[in-house]
Amino acid sequence: MQHEAYKHIKNILFFDKENEVVRILNKRINNLKKNKAKAFIADYANPSTIIDTIENCSIDLSNSLNLLVIDPTDCSVPFETIKKIKNKLVKMDLIINFAYGTDLNRNIVKLVKGELKSAEDKYISFLGSDDFVNNKQCKKLAEQNKNDKLLEIYLENYKENLKKIGLRFIGTSQPIKHYYTLLFASENKRGLDFCNKITKKEYSGQKMLDL
Repeated sequence: MQHEAYKHIKNILFFDKENEVVRILNKRINNLKKNKAKAFIADYANPSTIIDTIENCSIDLSNSLNLLVIDPTDCSVPFETIKKIKNKLVKMDLIINFAYGTDLNRNIVKLVKGELKSAEDKYISFLGSDDFVNNKQCKKLAEQNKNDKLLEIYLENYKENLKKIGLRFIGTSQPIKHYYTLLFASENKRGLDFCNKITKKEYSGQKMLDL
């Protein structure tokens, strides 16, 4: 919100399921005197809580460009949530922190072997289908404890599911090994070209947005 590009943005909506996080965000927004931004309580597993808020904000969606930024620390945001928000916003690009190196890395072999019943639904819901866990190649790799290869296939499955909802042009940042990669997806090739243009590497090697 402190960036010069803020003046071009009509609305910034933050969503979190924790009351305290939302309270702190709104306090910071008020201190910055940014009247185009506000934080709201929402349940990621219940996209209607997000969509209802968008509707109540009286945003003109018929002629707007929208960017959905998701920053989970694990696989906690169901794919169905992204799909329903995409259907509502229509013109929407996506940036998501794909945190493959946290619990997914620890559990992916057990997931494919069917030894993770307590959290199986979480990873299938995040991915958007159960094709991954039923894949014969994945089952062979799980028997060999090939975590890295399974993570690659999981990410590719995620990309394919994004394409099915219209986000056909997809790019990823240089992975921060054993932790995460940033994934960008757009309906339009110009969206991906723009993302590639405005990302640059810091001295640390990590990519940043240069708006």
